[in-house]
Amino acid sequence: MSGRRRGFTLIELLVVIAIIAVLVALLLPAVQQAREAARRSQCKNNLKQFGVALSDYHDTFTAYPPGLVIPATCLVANNNQNWGWGTSILPYVDQLPLYEKLAPDGCNMPAPNNVYPDGKVYLQQPLPGFVCPTDVGDSTNIFMQGYTKNNYCINEMIGGNNSRVRIRDIVDGTSNTMLVAERALRRDPAGQRYTGAIVWGRSNVTDAGSRFRVNFPINIYNPTTSNSSIAADNGCYRHQISSLHAGGAHVVMCDGSVTFMNENIACNPAAGSTTTCLGMTSTMAGQGYVLQNLFFLDDGQQTTIE
Repeated sequence: MSGRRRGFTLIELLVVIAIIAVLVALLLPAVQQAREAARRSQCKNNLKQFGVALSDYHDTFTAYPPGLVIPATCLVANNNQNWGWGTSILPYVDQLPLYEKLAPDGCNMPAPNNVYPDGKVYLQQPLPGFVCPTDVGDSTNIFMQGYTKNNYCINEMIGGNNSRVRIRDIVDGTSNTMLVAERALRRDPAGQRYTGAIVWGRSNVTDAGSRFRVNFPINIYNPTTSNSSIAADNGCYRHQISSLHAGGAHVVMCDGSVTFMNENIACNPAAGSTTTCLGMTSTMAGQGYVLQNLFFLDDGQQTTIE
């Protein structure tokens, strides 16, 4: 007598499905964490490359590049659009052909939709090395005229207007001074916006697309009420360090080392104002205000990141 074949009962099938669902629920966060770890590693490498490029530029010209090049002449309709440090280092990040096509001549930067002789619109062209992989979304920055998005800004104390800062000017030490830091771009939701930066220099809206300040703690949201205009923020939020990484942002120091800076690092509350953009002065960098101490070159507080 042949034996009867027994299949799964409905209850057994439901149990198997439930076990699989639990396993997927347990594994999914681990997969997401692994992906974010890879993205953070790539972001860190981007900053490492900026550190090397800026060091190479310094070796060539005996100074860091100006944050913005403000010409004394060439005053045309776009006189608030200026080439910046991101353009200056293109030959040092394997982008010499692009630099030669842009041909920055010391005059004003063209409009973002400018068509070059070869028919290309380079100032809206994505550059992967200037983008944090966690910061997905728009490849251009609508807050800043639609120029190519950049997720990294130079320290304003090093990259000022027509600046020529040398390593010897960094009195506090290269390991105690920030060079380039992250800047996130997120248009929505309201109340959680970051207004990003641009690769090439300064838009006619703001110089925040090139440089960072530390009036506020890391990852403070920009209070702008618009998802397309930066003019609605009320202070210096647009200049802040920010990222879409949980808990902080990456920074490359002047010695080339890259660190993940905790968003809760000590910050002077008197450095920020909700009504006006306070100019950064070394009086804001008193003892114990680590974020400000690492921003200034010569405040006398040789603070390191723990």
